[in-house]
Amino acid sequence: MRWWWLLVPALIWGGDSFEQALHKARKEGKILLVQLTSKGCHYCQMMEEVLADPKIEEMLERHFLLLPLDVAANPPFQWKMVPTFLFFDGNGTLLKRIPGAWSREDFWTILQGVVHE
Repeated sequence: MRWWWLLVPALIWGGDSFEQALHKARKEGKILLVQLTSKGCHYCQMMEEVLADPKIEEMLERHFLLLPLDVAANPPFQWKMVPTFLFFDGNGTLLKRIPGAWSREDFWTILQGVVHE
């Protein structure tokens, strides 16, 4: 269960599509972060804890719009493993693809790198 969604509702996109989320991210001047995940995935659950870290939450709220997608719903993205994080600019250009689970410190570094590229 994605319990941390309840903690950070402002940063979660509740829309129906990638295109809608991309439009919203562009309008807000944020980077669209697509999180490819799967129910029952141990590493996805680990990343939920990382994403709930207050320092990471703050970074996400300030710079990103998060669009979680379950791979069972056949998202329109290529993926080899879950979790995978895809970062898009406002034009829909893929900035970075990060597969796997990360520690809080490593994911913080990844987010900083994306923001400052």
